Amino acid sequence: MKPSKRTIALLIRNPADPTQILAVRRAWDDPEHPGVWGLPAGSFRVGESALDLIRRIGEDKLGVDLTPVRVVRSGQQGRETYLLQVDDPSSSRFNTQLILPGSP
Repeated sequence: MKPSKRTIALLIRNPADPTQILAVRRAWDDPEHPGVWGLPAGSFRVGESALDLIRRIGEDKLGVDLTPVRVVRSGQQGRETYLLQVDDPSSSRFNTQLILPGSP
């Protein structure tokens, strides 16, 4: 059985036009998906809560404060060396939709 990796992917809407979402491009030296576009995401560190991870993604990767709004969906995906699980600390899986400060 493959080990699992817990993560959150963030759906961040443009406050001026909610039909637009933020996509980021992975680095060209990314070992799994070089140069691939996707949602901003992060993996849980030991003892980290979902809210802590969301804040870390906002601060460290995007340079903004993020506020969770609602759960969008959950899931898992088999990767070559592990099972990717999107879930919260209580094991109910989810992706979190976020809004930037000043959004309606």
